[in-house]
Amino acid sequence: MIKAEWKNIAKSTWLKIVLCAIMIIPMIYACVFLGSMWDPYGQTDQLPVAVVNKDKEVKYNGSTMDIGKQLSDKLSKNDSMDFNIVSSTKAMKGLKDGNYYMVITIPENFSKNATTLLDDDPQTMMLTYTTNPQTNYIATKMDDSAMAKVKAEISSTVTKTYSKILFKNVKTLSKGFNTAADGSQKLSDGVATASEGNKTITENLNTIASSALVFNDGADSLVKGLSAYTEGVSTAKAGTQQLDNNSATLNNGAAQLKSGSSQLLSAVKAAEKQLSDGLNQNAEQLNTLTQKNNEMNESSKQLSEALTKIQAGIDDNNLVENNLQAAKKLDSMVSVMTTTIGTMNTNADKLDKLAAAEKAKAESLQATQPLLAQQLMLQATSHATQAQTLRQVASQLTNKLNTSDLKQLTTLLYGNAEVLKNQSTANAKTQELLAGSQQLATANNSAVNSLVSNLKTVQANMKGTSNSVGMVGAVSQIDEGLGTLQSGLKTYTGGVKQVNNGLGTLASNNKTLNSGASQLADGALKISSGSNQLAAGSATLGEGLTAIGDGTNTLTSSLKDASKKSNIKSTNKTYKQMSTPVDTQKKEITNIPNNGHAMAPYMMSVALYVACMALSLMYPFGKGMTTTDSPVKFLLAKATVMVPLSIVQALILYFSLRGFCGFTPARPGLCIAFMLLLSLAFMAFIAFLAIAFGRIGEFIALIFMVFNLGASAGTYPLETAPHWYKVLHPFVPFTYSVNGFRSVIANATAVPTTEILFFVGLLVVSVLLTYVIVRHRSKTHKVFLPEVFNGEC
Repeated sequence: MIKAEWKNIAKSTWLKIVLCAIMIIPMIYACVFLGSMWDPYGQTDQLPVAVVNKDKEVKYNGSTMDIGKQLSDKLSKNDSMDFNIVSSTKAMKGLKDGNYYMVITIPENFSKNATTLLDDDPQTMMLTYTTNPQTNYIATKMDDSAMAKVKAEISSTVTKTYSKILFKNVKTLSKGFNTAADGSQKLSDGVATASEGNKTITENLNTIASSALVFNDGADSLVKGLSAYTEGVSTAKAGTQQLDNNSATLNNGAAQLKSGSSQLLSAVKAAEKQLSDGLNQNAEQLNTLTQKNNEMNESSKQLSEALTKIQAGIDDNNLVENNLQAAKKLDSMVSVMTTTIGTMNTNADKLDKLAAAEKAKAESLQATQPLLAQQLMLQATSHATQAQTLRQVASQLTNKLNTSDLKQLTTLLYGNAEVLKNQSTANAKTQELLAGSQQLATANNSAVNSLVSNLKTVQANMKGTSNSVGMVGAVSQIDEGLGTLQSGLKTYTGGVKQVNNGLGTLASNNKTLNSGASQLADGALKISSGSNQLAAGSATLGEGLTAIGDGTNTLTSSLKDASKKSNIKSTNKTYKQMSTPVDTQKKEITNIPNNGHAMAPYMMSVALYVACMALSLMYPFGKGMTTTDSPVKFLLAKATVMVPLSIVQALILYFSLRGFCGFTPARPGLCIAFMLLLSLAFMAFIAFLAIAFGRIGEFIALIFMVFNLGASAGTYPLETAPHWYKVLHPFVPFTYSVNGFRSVIANATAVPTTEILFFVGLLVVSVLLTYVIVRHRSKTHKVFLPEVFNGEC
């Protein structure tokens, strides 16, 4: 039967032509189809693209930005596609006519929108590209990829431009941080100086507070001493008033005595008895005068003792010096505190001005340098807060200090010191006056005693003699003594008058002294309370200044740290890194050189299958199967034709792809072997369908090929296909043929074991089934539906 099979071929020119044509069908199918798409992504520079630039240049941050022109210039030099700079009219006409696959339009606000990145409402740089899928859908997808690259390049350019501006502003910000740090350091030094001054103030206030306690005790002693002094003055005033009241009586008595002595002298002889009576009467008056002198002398001693105690109180407590020192310290404290408050208010004004300047600078930089503006606004807020804190502390000090009260208190202290000085002088003069009064009283007593003695002598002489000559002489002596007495009494009563007047003046000042002493005591309490409050307030101020100092130190440290960190040295590499911070590195575990190698597994499977299916249409596979007496010989006869044809068409396919398209699989030998197996398996499978079902089998083979095309994932990933394709995928031969070819084309170490076993199984099962069919029909000598076999059986 083998010879008969080949005789039929030899006799039929048609069959010879058919067999030769079928051998080159895979080559024609695969080479022509794959050749048209062998490397389309490597030929994109042939795709014509129109570029329309409507952009207008703008001024930004002192430089000109013309991104549209830069982009069009770059695209015109770019060889990824055939970019053509044309007008809008020409571009749209070319797109409709198919002369351009894409039109890239750069709008007129392209550069302007690039400058709005840091605005409150940044605008997108919209680059419009128009395609015409009707011309070529795949080309539009290539356009999408190209536009993604163009977009990335534009983004990189814009980002690089902004990076330069950003780093420039960062450098400016760093300088600002450094300047702010210097200012903060000066503020910190000022706060430290204020804190030291406050410590001195606190120490002085504590000293004043402790001195105020001593001053308060001295004031209390002064009040008590002045009270005793004024009581003594009042007592002395009452005594001298009584003496003064009796002075007139005393003077009258002396005058009467002088008159009597004159009458006595002129009528001694005639009025001896009257003289004796007058002597007795004068003696009684002299005794009264002596008694009054003694009382005045005692009052003077008491007043002198009271003044001595008062002066001792003033001297022992050093009240004059304490009042002066307290007044001077209080003056110094008020001056220091006033200066400190003024300095704090001045510093607060300076901080306010600095904050206002920083705020104005921040507002002016908000549009162009928002980061620097934000930092300046933070500094302005910090300085304004510090100024407010200083004013609050100054206000608290002002409220607690009450300068008017302290000045009044200082005036009172100086007045008290002057009063105490005058009091000491008055005490000394009063002591001198009292000493003179005591001396006068002693002299008066001596004179009175002498007069009494003389009178007693006269009286004795009068009693013991009748010699009138002696009596006249005695009366003359008495008359002279009375003249002296009258003169002395006038001096005495004048002195009593002066003492009384002086004590009156002292007594009239008693209320003023007591009132002043009470005010001094009250002032001492106020000084003590106020100095304690001031000391406490100064301590609080010290804590506040310490807190401000800590805050300014922290601020200074932070600003210096920020200045160091923001002092970035930028280069073109820095700008490039900022514009394209992420790059990609592609690693492939297998190698597919181009689109032709990627599509080859799919198209080689289709080519070999189509060639086998074409053979079933042109060659009589079932001829003689109902008349043969040996199914094995029948199959061998057919195999002598199909096997060589399968081998030859596979080899022609491989070497034509290699020669015409540059096909270079990773494992050439294994690729050829797998191609031969695939060709034999497809031939056996299609022969089985043709022998078993005739023309219906050929139709089944065609429909089956369509399912293979859809479910084998030969072009797009299986995951992108509908669900039922995923279900069908494991059951179609193209799945295994495509996977097998992919492994031997891309992987130099791969062995498609599963695929080889699948097609070995398909070959064996197809041969066995064909044998069963032929054996059955050789016995029955008939087929079902003979019309589908066209009488070939």
